[in-house]
Amino acid sequence: MIKDGNGLYQEAFSMENKRTISRDTMGLVIGSGTKGQTYLRWHDKELYQLQVSYNTSAARWTNSPGMSFNTFVDSRPVNSSCLECHVTFAKSASQYGMGNTFEKNKIVYGVDCERCHGPSETHVNFHRKNPEIKKGYAMIPYKELTQQQQLDACALCHSGLRTALKPAFLFVAGDSLSKFSVMDDQVTKSSGTLEVHGNQYGLLIASKCFQISEAMNCTTCHDPHQNQRGNSMVFNQKCMQCHTGMNTMINCSMDVIQQQGENNDCIKCHMPLIDSKSMRITTEGDSIGDAVKVRTHLIKVYKAGK
Repeated sequence: MIKDGNGLYQEAFSMENKRTISRDTMGLVIGSGTKGQTYLRWHDKELYQLQVSYNTSAARWTNSPGMSFNTFVDSRPVNSSCLECHVTFAKSASQYGMGNTFEKNKIVYGVDCERCHGPSETHVNFHRKNPEIKKGYAMIPYKELTQQQQLDACALCHSGLRTALKPAFLFVAGDSLSKFSVMDDQVTKSSGTLEVHGNQYGLLIASKCFQISEAMNCTTCHDPHQNQRGNSMVFNQKCMQCHTGMNTMINCSMDVIQQQGENNDCIKCHMPLIDSKSMRITTEGDSIGDAVKVRTHLIKVYKAGK
């Protein structure tokens, strides 16, 4: 990893003679850094993932998922299905919207308001001309969407691997996701085999909490306008809003002392951290790798150690 006056680089060199094999610019950063970050490089209009990523929990550089730690490998092409969960929009430079070529000046980085509320050029132009009008104009009112439309808006990024029918970046909140992509086979398997990394939607709809609810969706528990990560009190309160009524009262099987020992944390017991099957981090001398732990969205009573 090299930093100089011109930027940040990943450099590969021979262990035998220290000769440089490659030197690639870290052109883009993907990931919030909560679990880690990975780095991309441009080659003209083509976008590639570099071999080395950063793992936050281990506080060290490691292989990008699926790449070798000990052997130099070519950069991995990054297509729209790789970008769709990490940027708001990226215009393909390909005639058919396929491949890893993009218009550099037509990428909306990060996940911003437009991802859930639709393109905002008309909205911005209107309110610049009419600053006295406070009600939002020409934006999708999220609360007016149906339950499935709201779920689809989240499932676009949180339903695991999908087979594309149309370019991902054409999807706008309010559309039917099934017209843009279909679930892969792994998503149709039993809930016990669903991948915790990326398929929160599949796990949620397999949960009894969801199945007996008429209106539950992702925003029932998550406020996209607030940083709630790690705030177990907020999420536990969400659980209790449903489980303290006359028809939904559930008595915890733990005794009072055990509950206090767990800080009355519903999430810790009923949505535990589980090893990801797709994300493994290998370090030097490790041929298997350690699985990244991700909180499952399959809400249920778990047996100890399972």
